Amino acid sequence: MALCPGATETNFFEAAHGHKPPGRVAQTAEEVVDSALSGLARGKSHIVSGWMNFFMVESERIVPRSLVTLMAGKMMRSQFDK
Repeated sequence: MALCPGATETNFFEAAHGHKPPGRVAQTAEEVVDSALSGLARGKSHIVSGWMNFFMVESERIVPRSLVTLMAGKMMRSQFDK
C-alpha cells in the first residue's frame, strides 16, 4: 500500500530546515495512521490521507498541466529562496 499523507505535524520541517507549505492543513501523526489502517482494512492499494490532500491531488487532474507545474515551481522557490 502507498500512503500519501501530505503535511503532518511532526518535526520533519524543523529537521529539514524548512517551513510547512503555506495554506496547507497539517494532520497529526495519529490521524495519518488512522487513515492508513482504515485503507488497509478496505484493501486499498493507495491512500491519500486528509481531505485537503485528497482535494489537492484530485484538482491536479482537472487543471492544465502547465498551471500545476507553475504553481509547484512557485511553492518550491519560495521554500528555497530564503
